[in-house]
Amino acid sequence: MKKFVLPVVLLVLGLLVFAACNSSQDVDQNNPLIGAWSWDEVALDYTYTFNADGTGSRGGVMFGFENFTWWTTNNDSRLELRITNPDEGNLANQSWNVILNGNSLTLESRQTDEVYHYTRVN
Repeated sequence: MKKFVLPVVLLVLGLLVFAACNSSQDVDQNNPLIGAWSWDEVALDYTYTFNADGTGSRGGVMFGFENFTWWTTNNDSRLELRITNPDEGNLANQSWNVILNGNSLTLESRQTDEVYHYTRVN
């Protein structure tokens, strides 16, 4: 019986350590991005929604919607997205520089020269 207990205990401890290592992508419940943000550039409806559980969505009626998981790094100055397209099921990773000023959000792409401005909806 003792020979069986030790491997089980080691396995459980290993799983706990693995889970703790993966928690680096957890979202701080006080992250200022949490909420909904509306795109300032066009009259069309396009919104980012960042949920406190690290999930979110973006898009609008004209553009369709994409779901994503998100987390920030560098003291919340860099936004990382892992996007899943519900229609196609494909995945994409994006990285954005974040500039927050009150209810204004600027996202600067780290892959292209795109810059977008948003206003907090809620």
